[in-house]
Amino acid sequence: MEKGKDTGEVTSVALRTEMQITYDAVCAKLNANKKIEESRWKTNGEFQYSRSSTAINIQKNSDLKTLVNIFGFLLEKSASYLAAIKGLSLDEKAFPAFEWSGYGFQDWKHDIEIRVQLITFENEKKDLLEAKRELEGFFSKDDKLSKSLERIGKLI
Repeated sequence: MEKGKDTGEVTSVALRTEMQITYDAVCAKLNANKKIEESRWKTNGEFQYSRSSTAINIQKNSDLKTLVNIFGFLLEKSASYLAAIKGLSLDEKAFPAFEWSGYGFQDWKHDIEIRVQLITFENEKKDLLEAKRELEGFFSKDDKLSKSLERIGKLI
């Protein structure tokens, strides 16, 4: 009977440890997204295929296909710009870097990548928050107090 009790305690400790590891992983993933949300945009977000086309705000647009198309367009334009310089036997370094609407290719790429990450994470975020709440339901009062004190300690 003692042996069964020990096994039960070991199992309980193992489950608590696994729960804590899982909870920490969920929190880490949620916090990683906060860093993405706090990233600074490098462009004004207003993309136009031409001066006469309607602007598309990549900071607000939620259509991944549109963002992929914009990125593909910029890739082609950037490659064409470099190919034209090389095709005319000119020195790349003597010319300014490729720009579209006043922003460099890397700036547009940065902003599009951030927006794609935000969009794709939005669906996952709901599931992670639900998992976090579910796991919190299994914490003992002491565990909850410890977590509260830890959060408050970070504030002060």
